[in-house]
Amino acid sequence: MGSPRTACRTAYVKIGPGDLDHEREVAGYAYAAAHLTDREAPRLLAVDPRLRAILSSVLPGRVVRDLPLETKPRRPVAGRRGRSPRGLPRLTRYGPCSHEGG
Repeated sequence: MGSPRTACRTAYVKIGPGDLDHEREVAGYAYAAAHLTDREAPRLLAVDPRLRAILSSVLPGRVVRDLPLETKPRRPVAGRRGRSPRGLPRLTRYGPCSHEGG
């Protein structure tokens, strides 16, 4: 991933490893643009399907890819609130949660 500087902004170039990866990346940017504000998600500035390349805007902050995270010991889930994870496969309702109880 590169970050060319222009006179007015910084942008990132990303080359996808395959056609499907590139299509998914473009779809992801479209989804983010439809559901998030300009300050919540980077914007797709240009696309070249032949090169599987995208040019995107940047957001304030820093990349956390190599951020060292501390590992916490695992805790058992079974028995919390009197429920066992084994009961999960019996659920019959799938899809988005409803806040209206339906």
